[in-house]
Amino acid sequence: MDSQSFIIDNDKTVASTSLILHVNKDDVLIYGINEQGTCFAFDQIDINNIDNSNMLALPTITKSSAYINTDDFTLIPNALFEEEHKATYATFNFNLKEDYKVLTSKLTKYNLTICYAINEIMFHKLNTLVPGIQFNHYGKPLIESIDNEFHVHFVGKNQLEITVSERNTLLFYNRFYCNNKEESLYYLSLVLEKLNKDIKLQPFVLSGNINSTSEIYNFWKTYIPEKNIKIYQTDKTKWSNVLYSSNKFNHQKTLF
Repeated sequence: MDSQSFIIDNDKTVASTSLILHVNKDDVLIYGINEQGTCFAFDQIDINNIDNSNMLALPTITKSSAYINTDDFTLIPNALFEEEHKATYATFNFNLKEDYKVLTSKLTKYNLTICYAINEIMFHKLNTLVPGIQFNHYGKPLIESIDNEFHVHFVGKNQLEITVSERNTLLFYNRFYCNNKEESLYYLSLVLEKLNKDIKLQPFVLSGNINSTSEIYNFWKTYIPEKNIKIYQTDKTKWSNVLYSSNKFNHQKTLF
């Protein structure tokens, strides 16, 4: 993996920095966010070399958050959730490895809790490198930003996340890996069938690594009326949208 880094704002007088870490399986994307909510610095580094990132030593850090990108998660209604049983809830959806621990993220808007797994060594390393860091599941910002829509977020080239909410209720959230455009439509159709929705009538919002010239977009148009497809245009200077713009640096570096 080719690590990349850059400083957008060379002004060393930034008074307050929020540090956002997007922790993937193999690498970590680190964003420095100023008081205006604009990203002024970025670093992409191998997950095994994270302690070599100079951004973790910025003297102006006042808040830090890590968003853990993992498939090992489950959603539990708050009415049923009990903290002491979070490891048990996790095993409803995935096998919890011995060297992993379960963390939680609250989805206040939907009265749900995400239980997800993180490697214990990485958890302790991040706590040591960035004292006081707050952990959240990668899906939290996207889920909480959606209002009454059928949202498909494209992560990289072969992964999509489908989030559906209606009348302030989260009806569905999951991620799928697709080897080709046909598989992407297959998974979309499965969700539509589960929710009893018609592909010809349902409006869709798309975001992430997708645009009007994408192969998947043009393939979907043969089954979905184009008037029912909206590609979400984010304010790409805001960190919450940066997380959902793309996983690849060659797209990230054009955002600011």
